[in-house]
Amino acid sequence: MNNWLDNFKRNLLEVLYRADQPRDERGRWVSTGGGASFVRDALRSGGFSYQPIGKMSPTSGCMVSLHSRFGGEYIVELPEGAAVDSEEVREVVQAELNKYIQKHVQLFKETPNLYAGGWVEEGKFCFDVSENLPADDMRNVVMTAMQRDQRGVYNVETGDYILEEDYHKFL
Repeated sequence: MNNWLDNFKRNLLEVLYRADQPRDERGRWVSTGGGASFVRDALRSGGFSYQPIGKMSPTSGCMVSLHSRFGGEYIVELPEGAAVDSEEVREVVQAELNKYIQKHVQLFKETPNLYAGGWVEEGKFCFDVSENLPADDMRNVVMTAMQRDQRGVYNVETGDYILEEDYHKFL
């Protein structure tokens, strides 16, 4: 049993604290790379998708959440009265993102087309695990979203949100 725990800790540290990931003295991502820059951008633009093992964001395809398989979205209340892109909010979101990625690290390692997703909605920051599906098969994207009871999907290539009421256009 100790061997399993030692391997788990080693794998977790390998993913979370590699030397090429810029972090501050408390282990948080810093803006010279890694998480802080995309958290800052996500707070300004409304969302992000990030593959923590490959350290990349998707440049093509559509994002469809898996959240119902993982007990729902993980929701973080933003500090009341703070500006969405403030340092205070950024610190809260970064800390929660680190926890969220740690919780799902093995899944991200095993499945490279899964991403940590995050977005701002009604004074809250929501996280989920999303799958990147090819945009050249929108029927499959929409069918997958419907099977997962998703209100919408995000097309990375066009920047469009395809809402549930428009799914019929792709069937």
